[in-house]
Amino acid sequence: MAAKDRDYGKPRLPRTLITGGCSFTAHQIEETLSWANQLDQKYDNVINTAEMASGNQIICDRICYELSKPEVTSENTMVAVMWSSPFRKEFLFTYDDPDYMEIQQNLKRGFSNYMLTNNQHEKHSTSNWLIVGGGYGIWNYEVTPLDARLKNYFRDIFNPEEAYVSTLRAMITVQALCEAKRIPLLNMTWQSIFHDLGSKDFESEESFWKKDIVSTTGWLYTRLRTAFSNRLRKAGLDEQELKSDMHNKRIDRLYPNTKHWFELVDWGTWHFYENDLVEKGGLQEYSHFECGTPSEELKVHPSKEVQKKWLNRIMKVLEEKYGMETN
Repeated sequence: MAAKDRDYGKPRLPRTLITGGCSFTAHQIEETLSWANQLDQKYDNVINTAEMASGNQIICDRICYELSKPEVTSENTMVAVMWSSPFRKEFLFTYDDPDYMEIQQNLKRGFSNYMLTNNQHEKHSTSNWLIVGGGYGIWNYEVTPLDARLKNYFRDIFNPEEAYVSTLRAMITVQALCEAKRIPLLNMTWQSIFHDLGSKDFESEESFWKKDIVSTTGWLYTRLRTAFSNRLRKAGLDEQELKSDMHNKRIDRLYPNTKHWFELVDWGTWHFYENDLVEKGGLQEYSHFECGTPSEELKVHPSKEVQKKWLNRIMKVLEEKYGMETN
């Protein structure tokens, strides 16, 4: 059943909004203040579980942790998630690991346990999740006990198809829990993650596992910085090729193990930015194509102004999709 057809109760904004995502949802820096951190005037209570560099499994885990609390009901709660890169991953380290204490003492960021501390940035004494996406990946590689482990994983074990399957599982887990508790859900994405559009022409093996996987900025910056300027082709890629990729490289067509998961997604709970070139896009495509953000700036976060425009867009979606009064 599509989301807009479900009866979620009174047509008003719930008092509490649980949000999840990576830095596109977490940023508290004034210049790049995220959409979730501009929501205070709309909700009595915003529980923002997002953290910089997060992958989709840890995003799912934090949302599910909040949804497990007994005070969460369909009358008072809504969930909004901005999903991140499928190639980001987290690893659980526990106290019995011989390197645990050294890692805990040396890692300043990206080593915490929200589900045990109720805080994205607080370390737990006996077990913590290691985040290796985004900037955290670069910083965490500098901790000696981790370097070989992470290098071996991304060089010898990492599989992009498995990464997409894991992302879809995370999405469907949140979807199923919201359905079970009859809680309104709005899904978004930082940029297109349902098409494998990343460059395969890595400079080296190290470039692949360290730059393009761990600290990925996503497909848009990689391709548009050389391909487009004000929507026009300059070098390396034409519009027809991108349209073809959008069709042929959709993950359910490219990776057979994703197909049944892809079909389980309730697309009625999703909001995308799309145009004549982009399918199932998100905030970053919106920033570039709709707000005019230059392609060379796409490796950083959207501005506060772009985030505000995206928030206004979300409010309109809530009115249309759920019949909620947002003024």
